[in-house]
Order: sequence, then C-alpha cells, then structure tokens
Amino acid sequence: MTSRGSLSEYVATSEQSPGRPIVPTLHVDHAPDRDLVWCASLELAWRQLCAFIGGPLILREPAQEDGAAALVRALNESPVAPEEVDPASCVAVGGLRTAEWLRQVESLLEQRFGGAGDARLLSREPEPDLLGAYAYMAKTWRFRCPFQRLHGWMRFRGVDVDSFSLGDPFAPGDTYSRLARQVIVHHHRFIPDEEYGREPEAHEPSEEFVVELVTEDPADCLVVARATPRRTLAGTVAWAVSHLREDAAADPRAFLTREEKFEIPCIDFDRVRRYDELHGTRIANPGFEAQALGEVLERVRFRLDEGGATLVSEAEFRGLSLPPRTIVCNGPFLVMVLRRGAPRPFLAIWIETPDLLVR
Repeated sequence: MTSRGSLSEYVATSEQSPGRPIVPTLHVDHAPDRDLVWCASLELAWRQLCAFIGGPLILREPAQEDGAAALVRALNESPVAPEEVDPASCVAVGGLRTAEWLRQVESLLEQRFGGAGDARLLSREPEPDLLGAYAYMAKTWRFRCPFQRLHGWMRFRGVDVDSFSLGDPFAPGDTYSRLARQVIVHHHRFIPDEEYGREPEAHEPSEEFVVELVTEDPADCLVVARATPRRTLAGTVAWAVSHLREDAAADPRAFLTREEKFEIPCIDFDRVRRYDELHGTRIANPGFEAQALGEVLERVRFRLDEGGATLVSEAEFRGLSLPPRTIVCNGPFLVMVLRRGAPRPFLAIWIETPDLLVR
C-alpha cells in the first residue's frame, strides 16, 4: 500500500487488524470486541460502476475462495436502491479514472459539502486504464432542544465515556418534558435471565429497546437500539427495523416518564477503508477486458451527541404497572439512520467497544 503521510494513522485496509470497523455489506458476522460500521454509499458507487460497464462486474478467472471474488459477489448482489439514501449527504461515483472523472468527483464533493468536504483520500492523478469507485458520506442531525452532556459519566465496557441524557427530571421549567418528547420508544421489553440460559454478562442487556431520536430532518429516522445481537449485522438491523411503528408518536406510552432513565454514549468518528484486495483485479466484462480495478475507497464520518431535537408538543406520560424502563446504552448497541418508510437504513453502526465513542 502506498504511504500518504498522516493518512496511515486512519486508513483501514482489508488486511489490517480484525478491529477495523467499516464493512462493505450488512451481511457481516458480529464478533466479540469488533465495532461494525456500514453505509450504503459504497454499494451505490458499485452500482454506478456496474452501470458503466453494462452489468454486474465479472472477474477474470476468480478463485472460489478468493477474497476479491467474495467481495465482488456481495457487492453485485446488493439490494440497496438510490432512493434509500439521502442524496445531500452522499457522493458515490464509479467509472474509468480519467481526468474528466476526477473532475466530476471533485465537483460533486463541492456541491454536496462545500468547504466542509475533505476528500483527502482522492488521488488527483488520472489513471485512465483503471476502473474506480469512490464513496463519501457525511451528515449532521440537529436536535432543536439540546440534551444534557455528561462528561465521562458513563462506564462503557470498562471505559469512562461522554454521554447525553434528559437531565434532572425535577429541575424547574419545562426543559425535561421537552427533551422527553424527543425520545420515542418504538419497542421495549424486559429480558428475563432464563432467555440467556446462564448468568448474563455485565455488558449484556437486561432490557431490549428500539428508540427514535427526533431530529429537525423529518425525512430521516435516527434510531438507537439495544438487544442481543443476531448472527449478522443484517439480522440485527432487520430486527430493529421490524420494531419501528408508524404510529408510535401518537402513543403516550412511547414517551419516558420522570422515573425512567435515558442515557446514550456520544459517538464521533471519521474512518476510511481502502479495499486493497480489489486493487489491480482484472475483469472480464465485454469491452472492458483490458481494464482492471483501481482503488476502491469508502469513507464514513458520523457524530452523535447532545446537540439535537425537533419541535415537540407538551404531554405527560403516565406509567403502567411495570418497572420503570431504563433506556441506557452502557453496553453494545446499534445506531442506524434510514429514510422514513425505507425497508433498510443507509447507515448502520454497531458499537461493541469504546473505540468510536467520545472519551
């Protein structure tokens, strides 16, 4: 891999440690001590690349167990559709790496992100004999009424991390009530110990939940969920999506009472993965037999903290005859963002370790 100065500190290639977070598809197994970060931008770039060459990409004499063959097969079969992604937050391009193609990428980055864009991995050197795909995603969600920031208050897998909460439930004024209206509980269930068939570990949840954090962007649904993970990230995401309710905001039981707890760790990361197993791979698509894949890059920048909300109306939740709910992510949890009504998210993050959290 070619060194590019300080980038080596922050670029993950496919051959680096198992802890690298960015994954190319949702169909990746959960593993102990591994965070998973997936966004649809790479798959959209691949879709455009396939459109450019006239169909699914075909490798020249791929080995059945070859890493490149498995990755190409997964990307060719991706069900992600452009309408499932916020076009204002994503750039995804595929084609021959000509000077004109590079100008197109830079123009799209400027249109989407202006001076806030940071395409530090995009090589400005044309390589017209190589096919390339480039994807970049960056988005900020704002809450109208900021949550309360807690510095180093939460203990996550043995590490003190920053978090945000609803604040003091008995403080004067209506701030707590307004904040509580920004958290919509789509699903909650207490998990009996017998479901584990053993004594649960300290980091394993005693309650499962799917909550929406209401932002000023009504087209997106920002979700935080906690449950025992399924085998794959796709399975965990599908479970969470299946528990989203269109009418949840009309249910008074979907809002937390002053006796219930809410605390979410702050997330802040900017990560890149370079798929080196694809670099230089020859293809067999008709008309492109002389071409090979160039660099395939993916970048995900994501931040979640106390700074958000949307306009809410005042209401009071009156509890049921159940123990108070504890919506606290002090162990592994899922964050995902999807277009409202979409069948799958365009961003899914499984936080297994404190690595992507703010300390």
